[in-house]
Amino acid sequence: MSILAHFVKNMKKMAGLGATVVALSVGGFTGAQATEIGTAPQQQENVTGVANATFQPIDGGAVVSNGFSSHAVTGDIYNAWITAGYPTALSGTPVHFLLPYTYQVAVGDGVKQSFSSEGGRGVFYANPTAGAHFVDVDTAAGQFYEINGGATAYGFPTGEVVQAEGQTILPTEYGAISATFQNGQMVGTFIPNPAGN
Repeated sequence: MSILAHFVKNMKKMAGLGATVVALSVGGFTGAQATEIGTAPQQQENVTGVANATFQPIDGGAVVSNGFSSHAVTGDIYNAWITAGYPTALSGTPVHFLLPYTYQVAVGDGVKQSFSSEGGRGVFYANPTAGAHFVDVDTAAGQFYEINGGATAYGFPTGEVVQAEGQTILPTEYGAISATFQNGQMVGTFIPNPAGN
């Protein structure tokens, strides 16, 4: 007897005993993406090196699961994430070791998606003109960008956060953010590009 048949049989027994039965449905998968109930998804090569994650290939990316949640990473964000070997500010963990904890969300003419682990956290932003870039929110410039309106206020990032002369700098479509931490507080400024926004 299949797992599904056992499930249905047990649900009928529970309903007969007066238990509340909740119907479950699986939808939204194409034949190529669907897996038989009770079988592990076909695991893709571990493209990031995260030991506790599984990768289910989908068109243009992967569904990444860590035992607690699953999120799809696709398109430009997927391509940037799997190649982002530079370290996070928090612990020096490579960005591609961070796991997605949200789905991609539309913002302006692009998308954003949050990633996190014990080694750091941040948000990938992508749009057709700026490409895909990671905003490390454990840096002062990354925090300034996120707290003060992100892509809506400053345009999409055009590069990653860098450190120079005690400041962290994030280039954006409309200029650059320069920020640092002073006495435990983030202090920053936005420098518009000559063309303005």
